[in-house]
Amino acid sequence: MAIKSVQSDITTSCIKVLADSRVIIDPNYIPFHARRNEEDKAKWLEEWANELVSFFHDHRSMDVNSASVERIYKEQCKHCSKDWEPELFEATKDEPSYLGCAWCGAVVNEKD
Repeated sequence: MAIKSVQSDITTSCIKVLADSRVIIDPNYIPFHARRNEEDKAKWLEEWANELVSFFHDHRSMDVNSASVERIYKEQCKHCSKDWEPELFEATKDEPSYLGCAWCGAVVNEKD
C-alpha cells in the first residue's frame, strides 16, 4: 500500500524488510524419550546443541545433518522506517478521516 500525507504530500508505503536471520541446525534424530513432551524435547535439544558446539571446537568439523538460514521479516513504513502500525486518524474541520502510519501520519493510498 502506498501512503500519502495530506498535509505534506509525502508518498511512501508499508514494506516488508529483513529484520534478522539465523542458522538452524537439525540433529539426525531425536530419541524417543526426548519426544514425550515439548519440555523434554527442548531440554534434549539444548544438551545436543551444547555437545555440538564442543564437537565443533574439538574437531573443527561441520558434520551435521542439515543447516538452513531462517529469515525473519517485519513490516515497516517506507517513509519513516519505523515498524508498521496503521492508525485511523479522525476527520478534522479541514481534512477527512484517513488510515495512515501511526508514527509519521502518512496516509494510505489504495493504488499501491
